[in-house]
Amino acid sequence: MTKQVFGEKGKKERRFPLIWNFRTEPGTETVTYYFLILNQDSREIDDITERLVKLVSPCTPQKGLNDNISGTSYSFLEIESYNVRPDVTEMSKVYGGRLNIEKRLYPRENDYGLENFVVKRVKEELEKPHSSETF
Repeated sequence: MTKQVFGEKGKKERRFPLIWNFRTEPGTETVTYYFLILNQDSREIDDITERLVKLVSPCTPQKGLNDNISGTSYSFLEIESYNVRPDVTEMSKVYGGRLNIEKRLYPRENDYGLENFVVKRVKEELEKPHSSETF
């Protein structure tokens, strides 16, 4: 009987980009950030969420949407922040991967519009071919 041994590089975990957007309201000193985090480990999503909240602090997390599609967990976060300049370099360090700005990631007139968009966007990411390189 032979035994195959795989090192840590033998099986690579899929790395999804951090999908995000931000909007400012004229006449206010706040920025609203929108983050869509995909990961195969929901605990990792919690860690990323905590680091993103620290990055854009002082802030008030507004709402979230958490679910799972085909074994991949995702979380949508809406955070109102007084940190008016998004620091993309720091955000990349906090996330540890690629960043994709998605201009269509924002609330719609009804809650189902945003929820439907988030689910559609997650499915699009899952359909993309898995790259063997790590980021």
